Amino acid sequence: MTQSSASRALLDEPFWFWPKPKREHLATLGTRAAIRATHGRESLHVESIAVKEVFEDQTAWEGTVEVFDLVGHPQAKRAYAWRHRDGDENKTVVVLQIPPVDSPQSAVKVAIAKQSTRQISIDRNGAA
Repeated sequence: MTQSSASRALLDEPFWFWPKPKREHLATLGTRAAIRATHGRESLHVESIAVKEVFEDQTAWEGTVEVFDLVGHPQAKRAYAWRHRDGDENKTVVVLQIPPVDSPQSAVKVAIAKQSTRQISIDRNGAA
């Protein structure tokens, strides 16, 4: 078989050239389930964005934020979600794209601020 006839044989088999379908990462499946559980909506994965949030020259959080389009949500078109370790548990954070949240970075900032406020309340209650 010559080079040109081998090339033609491959061209006769188009499935060789079709891209394989993208498999959704297991972590993304978990975050989609969290979105469904907390907001009652289906979602479509759009992209993964690396985020590093620094506060007073210290890394406050670093990881990957998954961006999702929401299906039929009355207030938000997008959701940002990520997983993190909390002691012995894996937890998922879901933040909707509702002002002031307009990006993965702002979603992380809002989540950190909310967690800090919650921690202050716990400390005050525990000390009282």
